[in-house]
Amino acid sequence: MAAVLMVAGSLFVLVAAVGVLRLPDVLCRMHAATKAGAFGTALLLVAAALVFASPAAVAKAMLVILFFYVTAPVAGHLLGRAAYTSRNQRLLLDVDEWRGRNGGQAMVVSQGSRRKALLAPL
Repeated sequence: MAAVLMVAGSLFVLVAAVGVLRLPDVLCRMHAATKAGAFGTALLLVAAALVFASPAAVAKAMLVILFFYVTAPVAGHLLGRAAYTSRNQRLLLDVDEWRGRNGGQAMVVSQGSRRKALLAPL
């Protein structure tokens, strides 16, 4: 069982790494890093807890999983916020809701400009 969890966890971490490298914009990369990476890490830690099978190892693995699931969304949010505040041109938003909070109107991005940005080289 532990070997299956290790292989599955490794595959999820691999998919997260490929997603960070290959996805087109900051928001998609942020999701790849936080969601698939967190799940893959959790699977690897559960496998390690099963292999060592001691109460201390299980407790440590559960604490690390809890810490990872608490901090990964915060890190993803900070990455998205940093990309938005730096006015990153690769940040492709259909509706810019934050712009409306600063006194202006919410900006709707046309699909044509989004398509051009997606086709642009990295």
